[in-house]
Amino acid sequence: MKLSKPHEIQLKALINICFEQDSPKRKREIHQDIIRLIEASSPDSIEIEPVDDIATNDLLLCMILVITMYGFFSITIPDNNPENIMFSALFRTICNSIYSILLLAENGLDYAAKTQLRILLEQFFILISVTCDKEKRNSYIKNYEGKEAATSWYKNFKKDKFIAMINAFLPEEVEIRKALTEVVNGYYGEYSSFIHNDYLFVLCYSMAHINDTDNRPNICGQYQTRLHEILMNCFSISINMSYMFFHILDMQDVDMNIDTVIGSEKLNTQNIFSELNRAIRYLSSIIISREELKIT
Repeated sequence: MKLSKPHEIQLKALINICFEQDSPKRKREIHQDIIRLIEASSPDSIEIEPVDDIATNDLLLCMILVITMYGFFSITIPDNNPENIMFSALFRTICNSIYSILLLAENGLDYAAKTQLRILLEQFFILISVTCDKEKRNSYIKNYEGKEAATSWYKNFKKDKFIAMINAFLPEEVEIRKALTEVVNGYYGEYSSFIHNDYLFVLCYSMAHINDTDNRPNICGQYQTRLHEILMNCFSISINMSYMFFHILDMQDVDMNIDTVIGSEKLNTQNIFSELNRAIRYLSSIIISREELKIT
């Protein structure tokens, strides 16, 4: 399915904003990759073969799509009230966090990338919580620094509070709750070890595993040996949390909805959102299929 000319121009402008620091050549490459993926996500598309270098490239491209999506949200949501300004700031921060993980991982800075993954996870805790609950939204805006911010975090946004909120908010959605709880518990504990600098992780991640027998000191990110693992972790967090975010936006009993986020009353942005969303879901399904195939 091809994008119309106006939507392609709109997408190009969006990429220029999201990837302002990149070279013109890199922006063109990102634009071409996204266009290719949108066109490929039609029902008659050809499935990609499960090859390792293609798998890593697809993970990178999927994360670029997610970055573009949240960048898109940050500039389309109307800035007509404090809540929308807060959402715009959260979208930009998530967008930048994912991008920083890609840069760190691509440069062999694995420990820093894993630390940033924990930060990203907590940013999604906040985004989903303030989407579900107006009181949490008000608390986050009102208690914006210092002891008040810390108190608000422990009361509203820490991991156990987040899981309890999701369980209460989606009592009938057993499979969704189970999957999200597994993602949160599985990654949060591991990444806490990086945040708190546990010695085992400091020691292991100061070395690069060149092969099964050769471990070398990794000073200033000389070696890129955990790229696929880190990208897969970033993919899993971003896709699962984004799925939950979209699911909540579609619910009747929340006062935020997708039309508010993409500013459809103000801008004709529904189509470009639909194209990006479909492309992300399409590529995600290929990645998930491939990873399951590799496990078996």
